[in-house]
Amino acid sequence: MRPENTLAAFANALEVGVSTLELDTGVTKDGHVVVSHDPVVDPTICSDTAPAFPGDPDFPYAGRPIHSLTLTQLKTLDCGTPTPAVQPAEPVPGARMPTLAEVFELVQRCGARHVGFDIETKLDPRKPEETVGPATFAGKVIEVIDAYGVAERSDIQSFDWRTLVEARRMRPGLRLVALAKKPTVFPGTPWTAGVAIESGAFEGSLASAAKSVGADALSVRAGDITDALIDETHRRGMRIIPWTVNTVAAIGALIDRGVDGVITDYPDRARQAMAARGMRLPESFTASQRSSLVSSSKSSRTRRSISSRILRTSSTGLPAGSSSCQSRYNLPG
Repeated sequence: MRPENTLAAFANALEVGVSTLELDTGVTKDGHVVVSHDPVVDPTICSDTAPAFPGDPDFPYAGRPIHSLTLTQLKTLDCGTPTPAVQPAEPVPGARMPTLAEVFELVQRCGARHVGFDIETKLDPRKPEETVGPATFAGKVIEVIDAYGVAERSDIQSFDWRTLVEARRMRPGLRLVALAKKPTVFPGTPWTAGVAIESGAFEGSLASAAKSVGADALSVRAGDITDALIDETHRRGMRIIPWTVNTVAAIGALIDRGVDGVITDYPDRARQAMAARGMRLPESFTASQRSSLVSSSKSSRTRRSISSRILRTSSTGLPAGSSSCQSRYNLPG
């Protein structure tokens, strides 16, 4: 497949057929929202080529926080030839780190008017030096969403719930997703914007905690989900979407347990599980559409996710037979 967080990877995901593109974001020194899994440039994913200008004191850029670099500097990185042991994807030499705007443009050019966006703000309350603050982060992402008129198709999600609080304050109608896993949700945690977490929260009380910060959905690591949490989340009028689920059997089992969607690295497998249950599948786009799309946007650099309402995909580079973007599939209501 294609290297994660590249336009080629997102285009590939659209070809498979997804409902929502799931992607992680960062904010550059000059205020651009870029698509990157990590707040710090990972040298095993994006490698240096040349400085943005002769004698640039920031060069090399790999290993530096995204917020300490400008978009011009980040665009010199080759994110299309990751280390094979880390990401066994088909290389796309010269692929650049995309902006969130370029992802929106890619989907627009493809005519995928019903594909949604799960946009994660990638920040860590324990490492404030690595990113911009939650208010700035939320504001910059909302600016891009508004500029492209995709608010009704977008969710902002985060493990750091401070971003959700800020996003709700700025845009009360925007959909928000509280990300959760046991390492970030525990009594005394710094991740939940000051909301107290009870012992045994994954047995149900986590839903009320997420609801209290304005979340419309709870996205939980698959292994941490309990039936009690599914029931309580629904009782509070929220959706619950597990991540990351990569086998047909596991996806099918979660569908049968009543989740509202799944995030997967393998949208084709999610489609198999959905088809076996007679569910409507997301529209797919042909290879010819994808080729036209990529060739018409060579100067752009971008990234992606899925939903029909169960399928969501995330941007990861995967072996042949899989999608190179991770997906979220939303289950039909």
